[in-house]
Amino acid sequence: MNKFKLSLIALSCSVFLAACSSSSGGTDNSEQLRQTETTLTKKLVELNQQVKDAQQQAQNNQSSYNTAKAQVDKAQAEVTTLTAQLANITKELAELKTKQAQAILEQKTSQLENAKQNEANQNSLKNLESQAQKTTEELAKAKQDLDKAQKEAESNKAESSKLSAELQQKLKELDDQAKKAAEELAKAQQGLSKAQQDVELANKATEALKEQEAKAEAERKAAEERLKQLENLSADEKARIPVSDQIFGGRTGVMTDLISGAVIENSTIGRPLSHDISELAVVNGNTIIRIPSIIKTAGEIDPWTYEEYEDPYNLRKNRQTIQSNSNLKSTAFGVHVDDYTGKQYLYVQGNPTDVKQIPMSGKVEYVGGAVYLKDSFNNERSGMKATADFDTKTVAIKIDQNRNAVPEMNFGGKITGNSFAGEVNGVKTQGGFFGENAKELSGVFTNDADKSRGVFGAIKQEAAQ
Repeated sequence: MNKFKLSLIALSCSVFLAACSSSSGGTDNSEQLRQTETTLTKKLVELNQQVKDAQQQAQNNQSSYNTAKAQVDKAQAEVTTLTAQLANITKELAELKTKQAQAILEQKTSQLENAKQNEANQNSLKNLESQAQKTTEELAKAKQDLDKAQKEAESNKAESSKLSAELQQKLKELDDQAKKAAEELAKAQQGLSKAQQDVELANKATEALKEQEAKAEAERKAAEERLKQLENLSADEKARIPVSDQIFGGRTGVMTDLISGAVIENSTIGRPLSHDISELAVVNGNTIIRIPSIIKTAGEIDPWTYEEYEDPYNLRKNRQTIQSNSNLKSTAFGVHVDDYTGKQYLYVQGNPTDVKQIPMSGKVEYVGGAVYLKDSFNNERSGMKATADFDTKTVAIKIDQNRNAVPEMNFGGKITGNSFAGEVNGVKTQGGFFGENAKELSGVFTNDADKSRGVFGAIKQEAAQ
């Protein structure tokens, strides 16, 4: 406003100076000056009135601003009050939810502990009744909280209605939980009855276990008796103890089947299941898998090198599978590896020599090969020789060393009928004579000390010539 006054004064002075300048031209302009002064005075009066009007308008605007600001402050205070009320209601609702969750957690925890205590089910029932009483008390408290919340929410009807609905829902949930607690109490009572039945079944199982233990004890005593019987055997009889009663004629030492021998999978030793020595039959679950062509043709040409296959010791190797060739007429032996399952099967099978054709005296030399397996790792082949002394009824077998893959081994057994078995140098063996007039010899060997095992086959020297 002061700036506005200064502007008016400056304007007046400018007009006055202009009038004076005009009068300095040497003429008498006094009348003109008076008119100009009158005009300026009139304009000053008008300008002063305008200034007063502007001041009054500014005062009115300031009053309107103060009134509006007071209304805004009042509205802000009301918003703050309503916000605080809403926060209080939200807090009470959260506390109610927390109490409900805590009640459910305590109830579930108590039920879990009660279910685990078979011998304390009566106490568990009392605990459940206590929990049911506690739930009832919490229900009453929740109703009181509902009444209190409804009274406190009267200042905000919309929020109060919403909170009332939520509390009513929570009240219904608590009622449902009380009913559920009663149902679970009934289930726990049923569980007690079932637990008693389980105790009876456990007692029966204990009795059955005692019977099994008694049976096992009887079997142990029978085994001890069998061990005593074996200890009383003569030296010759001990030498005849076979690797397994299932293979090469078993304990009798006489092979009578069309095909005799052994098939080994891991530590399981069984008799051959095939009806032809050129076919391997193995058990896979409830079925028998037949693997044909386990005998390779001797002198066959390699289609890649156009040379004869290398079959040292009458054995041909293809990766980990090793198969004997057709130089052996009555025997097939080797190891078969399943490319899909990785299972390995050591086998030896042949057509047994008739007992009547077994020599009664003299020594016979056999030359052939052996398949060696240790730790289920790599299969390897090596040369072997055997000497059958029919005067002393013994067989001496030597496995040649093949680099670091196969160690040199010397073992043997006692000849009985058309087979042999024994243990020498910690190596157990069992085998037999095959073909006419015992032209071929084959068998298995195991070494418990280094977990190695294998099969071998050889041809009588006069028959090979």
